[in-house]
Amino acid sequence: MPKKCAMGRNNGFSDLEARHARIIFSQADIERKLDHHEKTRSAEFVTARDAKKPIPDEDGNILMHHWSEADGLTQLDPTFMGKMDETGQTLGLRDSNFRAGPTDPPYSSFGLNVGHPLGYIKEEGLGPNEYITKIPVDRIYDIASDPDDLRIKRDEIVQQNNIPPTDKNSIWQAYLKVIKDAGYAGIFVSKGTGRGLTAAIWESMPVEQVKPRSDALAESTASKYSNLVIGWGLSPEIIAAGRAQSPKNEYKQPEKLESLGKKKLDKGINLDEDVEWARAVILNKPIEVLGEVQEIPTFRKMIMALKDKATKGLIRKDGGPGYVKINEGELVKARLDIPAYTRTDTWIVTVHDSKSGVIGYAKSAVLRNVLFGNRDKNGNMVQFSKASNRIAAGVLDSKGKKVTKSPFATMQGYWVDVEAVEARRMANEALASDDWVEVGFNPQRYGYFYVKETGEKILRSPEVVQVGPLLMANIKGAVIEPTAHSTLLAESMAFTKFNDNTDYIDTNNHDVILQERIPDLSKLEKMRGGGDRAVYRISEDKVVKVATTKRGLAQNALANEYYLRNNEHWPRVFEIGKDYVIMEYVPRNDIAVNRFLAPLKAEGMYQGFKLNHSIEIPNYSAHNKKLNAEWQEAMTKLGLEQFMEFDLAWADFTAFRNWGMKKDGTAVLVDEGAIDSGYLDRGYDADGQYQADWNRILERRRQTKKRQTLGRKRNSV
Repeated sequence: MPKKCAMGRNNGFSDLEARHARIIFSQADIERKLDHHEKTRSAEFVTARDAKKPIPDEDGNILMHHWSEADGLTQLDPTFMGKMDETGQTLGLRDSNFRAGPTDPPYSSFGLNVGHPLGYIKEEGLGPNEYITKIPVDRIYDIASDPDDLRIKRDEIVQQNNIPPTDKNSIWQAYLKVIKDAGYAGIFVSKGTGRGLTAAIWESMPVEQVKPRSDALAESTASKYSNLVIGWGLSPEIIAAGRAQSPKNEYKQPEKLESLGKKKLDKGINLDEDVEWARAVILNKPIEVLGEVQEIPTFRKMIMALKDKATKGLIRKDGGPGYVKINEGELVKARLDIPAYTRTDTWIVTVHDSKSGVIGYAKSAVLRNVLFGNRDKNGNMVQFSKASNRIAAGVLDSKGKKVTKSPFATMQGYWVDVEAVEARRMANEALASDDWVEVGFNPQRYGYFYVKETGEKILRSPEVVQVGPLLMANIKGAVIEPTAHSTLLAESMAFTKFNDNTDYIDTNNHDVILQERIPDLSKLEKMRGGGDRAVYRISEDKVVKVATTKRGLAQNALANEYYLRNNEHWPRVFEIGKDYVIMEYVPRNDIAVNRFLAPLKAEGMYQGFKLNHSIEIPNYSAHNKKLNAEWQEAMTKLGLEQFMEFDLAWADFTAFRNWGMKKDGTAVLVDEGAIDSGYLDRGYDADGQYQADWNRILERRRQTKKRQTLGRKRNSV
């Protein structure tokens, strides 16, 4: 015979008395608890959103959930309560398990609207085995509204049997009997404890156990997700449209790195420890810092990004209806949800328990006593080199597809229960403190968490704050180890933090010379430059121009021309130092640039005339006036009208070698000196300003070189 389980009152559910059948959530309660919840639209919408009634599927059925200690059940039969089979095995729960004794009629208990923010939440003490079953919505009675006025018949029975008003249990039994006699299979009521609706079913129900990779699991998850979406005022159409409009993040490995990685792995080399690999990463996929807190997603956007994974739970400080609470000081593991940020550009923290089961999803995470990595059987910290190396090298899986990022890199620590807005405040304070560093992990580079500015491996930190992609770690008492990457940076590039913000130019290093910023330029690609400045490629999209003469200082100053800062034909400037400027790299395209500049190369086109020229020019002929009108028209058509405000070094301005071209076809003037013919004059430094600066820079370069030489000697001892 099939295994059966009988259930009755108080088996993990509260007493289903009429006093609990009341609505406990007001509209204000709901909107305080749910973030960005939609306003009311109809009575039906409010009912579904607030889960005041069972939510049926398209066929009018309700999916009910039951949890039990018993494994392998196929039937829940209330009539088997306390009975035994021929072997003496209890078929249902013993009468003694019920605090109030057996009910009449006996019933099995189920949770309704599971997954809905205000639906039933599994209670402590219930078994780990989940079961589901369906019942038509019109077969369970709403005792709160009593649509059939069955309380009248109940009162008649109470009166006929002289049941005293103080005998609540007998009155309750009479009410259930009336409902059952009316043909209903059971009732539903509010738990009255913030745990949603429950049902008491007195008919025998077939059940399916929810197991991994089972049809029951798929059906249970789909139902929970549907209820979740309804509860948040969303719809599958809204979610699909939102995902379609969200930007995608593709993290493609540069071909140079992938090819090199394959060669290294074929030789059994661990990329994390290889100097050649580290050098290739620095040049082709440099580590970049964020430097600011990114957008915090709303819970609605998280649901859109996570889809049915969101049914695991949305984590919020103190929990509450519709949310998961993680206790202060609980040991957890945290990581970013990869599909969410690659497919919808939504940065969500996935939080696991100590056994790696998913607890839920959070907007942010603050952890204390953090370990970056996993522990092996001996309790030692293990990084993720093997898995990361395969991703970095583009190794193919069994299906012939490249191995991609997967959720294997976690950090482990003790949960600090704070709101996301408080985590953001903490992150901003950390960004402004020298005691905190920005930490990253990218398997396309390395199999360990690293300090972004230095490339060092970080193993422990007393506290971390994660808000979206920004991960800050306290380095007071942290365990940090050197790597091949950090060693190379220490030798060749003192810092790798370059400003990427287009809204301002970083002038924090105005009194820093490049030799202090990047001690060894020999390992960088030297590009063709002018006679007054040397140009080095420092990343895929940036170059540094360093003065080699005092005239080079003047050209650097021109790069910071405020009037042209937002002009599309002027290179973006990221950082300015004492003798250098870091700016946008725009490659040459001589043929295309020549076509672009052709209208400006007509004979006599440029006569040194400026639009803002207020002084009459002697012997200024009508012919020159005509030429200058044509010049102004040509410059305007090319979008170069702002450049007409400068005393252009015309031969340099129209030389194709001084221009580059972006991928979108925009021509960019990469020789800043071309906008001022004055610096070409011998007397351009008449007051000696640049000469004095140049003398000081040369002396600082000599002293810096001396200190660096002594430092290398000390390190080699």
